Amino acid sequence: MRYAPVGMLCGLIALAAAGCGSAPDEFAGEGGIFDSPVDVVVNGNAAYVMNANFDLSDEKDGAITVVDIPACLINRKECIVRRVETPAFIGEMVINQDGTAGYLANRRGDTVLLVDLSDPWTPEIVDLDPDKDGDQGIKVGVEPFGLSLSPDETTLYVTNVGSGDLSVVDLDTEELVKNELLASGISEVEIQPGSDYAYITNKGRISVTVFDIESNRLVTALPFGSFLTGVGTDTRGIAFSPDGTTGFIASRNPDSLLVIDTTKIPENVDQSVIDLVATGNGPSGVSVTPDGAEVWITNYSSNNVFAYDAETREVLEVVSAGLGPNALAMAAPVEQDPEHYFILVTNFLSHNVSLLDARAKEYIWAIP
Repeated sequence: MRYAPVGMLCGLIALAAAGCGSAPDEFAGEGGIFDSPVDVVVNGNAAYVMNANFDLSDEKDGAITVVDIPACLINRKECIVRRVETPAFIGEMVINQDGTAGYLANRRGDTVLLVDLSDPWTPEIVDLDPDKDGDQGIKVGVEPFGLSLSPDETTLYVTNVGSGDLSVVDLDTEELVKNELLASGISEVEIQPGSDYAYITNKGRISVTVFDIESNRLVTALPFGSFLTGVGTDTRGIAFSPDGTTGFIASRNPDSLLVIDTTKIPENVDQSVIDLVATGNGPSGVSVTPDGAEVWITNYSSNNVFAYDAETREVLEVVSAGLGPNALAMAAPVEQDPEHYFILVTNFLSHNVSLLDARAKEYIWAIP
């Protein structure tokens, strides 16, 4: 998860008048609506919303919608910058640390598409083979969805829902290194900070797999069954504390937030699951505030977002969202106010994005 300034230094009034790092004026209000949004990523003052268009409406394409975050704090109707056409049924996107390149899961094409973000307001799909029809990307497994970059950004890890394997991609050569078979239904992949371990969740089996990115081999699987029978048969989003010592996993059987002590892995993996916290219905996306103080989780079926104290796991607030909230991303202000975060939540069923104030624990409004 990336966090980035949203340009609050100028103040909202000055921001409205002068831009203050927001999208260029000529781009304002040029975009369209969202369509089955499945992911959101923050890059500076811009946010990218991935629209899968599962109902194949309009031109039957997907899209990346570019959102001006500072503008959204002022006027929700005038903060969609543009829509960049993609194939339908896209999955997640991950971007590099300097925000100049993105990698987008193309589920229908079984590829990862490269996205040029050198101008953050005008993402462009990079065609790796212009001689072929359509935008060509890096071939991976069947139905890629989740992605994560290695700490040195030389390797990309991709979960393939259809083939049940993890693709390892060399970004220097832009070629597939290997497909590591795991299990059908794998969903998200997230690399634990300060470690060589990637964690892979699974929608259909009792497993969260731990994969060593240094040796490219399977390490272990978390033992949910020994903690509580049936736990972990449908795991979704995953996030870590900033120091990487604690993991938080959304589980739908039962609806809960699983808390993992990563220091127990792999030697004492049987002791790694340390808590099971109640959530709303259908927990999906998980995010930890940059200071590590809070954990936020979307609840797809109860249409809300829970905020927890990361240490005590106490529920701090339940905040309303749209219909079918799934992914979420945090945008942090400039250094003058480092603890004030705003949260963007994609609503898959209502085809919009909720904007939340993390400090006030309040719903601001829906975009657009």
